Amino acid sequence: MSGRTTGTFALDERADRWALPDGSIQRFRSGLAYRPLLLDLHPERNGVRLTLAFDMPAEGNPAVNRYQATLFELDHPLLQRELSMDVGPGASASARVGTVQVHTPGEHLFVLEELGAQALTPVRATLTVREEIERPSMPVVWAGVAMVLAGVGWMTYRLLLRAT
Repeated sequence: MSGRTTGTFALDERADRWALPDGSIQRFRSGLAYRPLLLDLHPERNGVRLTLAFDMPAEGNPAVNRYQATLFELDHPLLQRELSMDVGPGASASARVGTVQVHTPGEHLFVLEELGAQALTPVRATLTVREEIERPSMPVVWAGVAMVLAGVGWMTYRLLLRAT
């Protein structure tokens, strides 16, 4: 896995509204949201990958929890994704929020909002930030796929020759 982990943040407080760093109050109608996080991100450490992990309580019924994760650059969403998590009691679940290219250095706001009432509330939610993620070179990937297919074809040809 490329990149390096630059931060792991516990998301442990939930409310229906939060005061944001600019002094405004953000209200969440569809459910509760975790306390917004300020992430120090810079373009020289691109790409930035965000991953969420949830640990569920030992008791309860299997359910589907829905979330909306948003990373703001200045006042504009840089990344926004809706997540559906199939969760069961005592289980752990994780989801990749996404990989982004940061354009402006400095603090970026991360907000995780619950969409509707959660059937099974996590005992722990964690955000992991990995930076300096490298994307694979697609010509190299396709060359590797072509070599594997050529090898399988050659082996099949040799087996057919032996069979005759």
